[in-house]
Amino acid sequence: MQNINNHANYETSSSGSNPPPSSNKLALIAAILAAIALLGCIALVVWNMSLKNQLSALQKENESLHTKTETLTTQQKKSDSEQAKLKKIALLSYMSHNLEDAVVTNDFVIDKIYFTANNSGEVESITIDLENQPMMALVYEGDGVYSISNQAVSAKASELIKTAKEYYGSDKDVPAWTNDTTVKLTVKNYDLGEYAKGSFKLAAGK
Repeated sequence: MQNINNHANYETSSSGSNPPPSSNKLALIAAILAAIALLGCIALVVWNMSLKNQLSALQKENESLHTKTETLTTQQKKSDSEQAKLKKIALLSYMSHNLEDAVVTNDFVIDKIYFTANNSGEVESITIDLENQPMMALVYEGDGVYSISNQAVSAKASELIKTAKEYYGSDKDVPAWTNDTTVKLTVKNYDLGEYAKGSFKLAAGK
C-alpha cells in the first residue's frame, strides 16, 4: 500500500515539473513575432536611411540643375544681347551705304558717312564727309574753308544734317539718331565743324 502511494506521489511530482505543450508553443510564437518585429524595425531603418540618401541625392541634382539652368539663362541673355548689338551694327552699316551719294542738298552731297555705336549698339556719334555741289565748289578755298560768311556755311551745314537725319529716320528699325548724337562734318576729310545739342559750330580757324 505504501509503495502504491509513493508511486502515485512520484507521478504527481514528475507531471508538475514539466510545462504544458501549449505554453511552449506560445513562447515560440512570441519569439518568432519578436524576431519578425526586430527584422521589420531593421528593414524600416535601412529603408528610411536609403530614402534619406535618395532625397539628399535628388536635392543635390536639383541644385545642380538649378545652377545649370541659371548659367544657361545668363548665357542666353548675353547671347541675345550680343545678337541685338550685332543687328544694330549691321543696320548702321546698311544705312551708311544707303545715305552715301543719296542725301543731297543744293550745296553738299554726302560722300561717306560713319556711325559710331556705343556699348548697347545705339548711335553715339556720326562723321560725314562731304562733296561740294558746283556752286559751293566755286567758293571753296580748300582745307575746309569757304569764302562765304561763317553764318552761311553753318546754315548750309545744318540743312545737310537735317536732311540726312530725316532720310535716316525713315527706317524705323535702325538705332535712334537723337538730339544727343553728335555729328562731325568734314569736306574732303578736312574738318568743317560739329553739330551738337541743336546747333552747328565751325571748327577752330574757319
